[in-house]
Amino acid sequence: MRRRFPRTVGFTLVELLVVIAIIGILVALLLPAVQAARQAAMRVTCQNNLKQLALGAQTHHGSQQFFMTGGWGISWVGDADRGFGKQQPGGWMYSMLPYIEETALYAFPADGQPDALTNPQLEGARNMIVKPIKIINCPSRRSNGERTFPAGNAINAQPFSTGAGKGDYAINCGSGTENEFAGSDPKSLAEGISPSFRWSSDNPKRQEGGNLELNGISYERSQIGIQHISDGTTKTYLIGEKYLDIEDYFSSQTQSNNETWCTGFNNDNYRTSYRVKTPAAGQPDNRSRPMQDQPTLKNDFVWGSPHSGGFYMAMCDGSVRLINYNIDLEVHYALGTRAGAEVAVEQ
Repeated sequence: MRRRFPRTVGFTLVELLVVIAIIGILVALLLPAVQAARQAAMRVTCQNNLKQLALGAQTHHGSQQFFMTGGWGISWVGDADRGFGKQQPGGWMYSMLPYIEETALYAFPADGQPDALTNPQLEGARNMIVKPIKIINCPSRRSNGERTFPAGNAINAQPFSTGAGKGDYAINCGSGTENEFAGSDPKSLAEGISPSFRWSSDNPKRQEGGNLELNGISYERSQIGIQHISDGTTKTYLIGEKYLDIEDYFSSQTQSNNETWCTGFNNDNYRTSYRVKTPAAGQPDNRSRPMQDQPTLKNDFVWGSPHSGGFYMAMCDGSVRLINYNIDLEVHYALGTRAGAEVAVEQ
């Protein structure tokens, strides 16, 4: 009698290769959809960040009667003992901390002596500087916890050799061609609190219009309130995404990414909507148009983001909008100034 052996159940090599090929095709088909969903989620997070910052700005205004001041300049970071107005050396992000549930971080530099730089104050400021804050980071660019090394240290902080937290959002300082007064800030606390110190923002030429005009919401020692916004809060930029060279996300090789998140008036944390009326012949006007982040192209002034199609902007009324990169530059200019009488119809 012939013996019957059970048939072995399995796959041939050809069958395995076919299955692997099908799986590869399915992954290739699904990957773009997964990536698109991931990017959409990150855009929503970025939009929500700006919404929370806009609400924080509204709360700050309700408490102080003006939006966050711009601080003293690139040599200074925040000090809780110096309040929220012209005597606050830190930038807008620092002044906002108590209004976005970061009161403990705001208090790091406090020592109860506003007119002295003590060791507890200097060390507290250093500990504050190196701490990243999730709400001021766009997840499409960098996640919370990533630091870069600033170009220099602050006068009112201990040296920070471990890197500093960075911010991906900027506040509107106007439509002029300056978003910092490099080298003009006080070189000591004694200068900063002296009634005779000559601040750049007090120069009448800064208020005469044109390239030097300070007509935004926050700049050196500003105290701008809703009563100063003659355009209307729905037609004036407040806080938005800043343009950054992709290669500089985690370095300090560009002037717009070499300071800390809590530094005073400087082009890391402030942006303008100025427009160049006569760009070089045959060249795109990259000096004033908002742009999507790209490698090797540096620009320390313009708005932009890592997102395609446009950048998110919180307006002074607290709303958040997607502004197209192709916005008419005259409209963009007008939305960046708090003054009236300009074209302000969005395109």
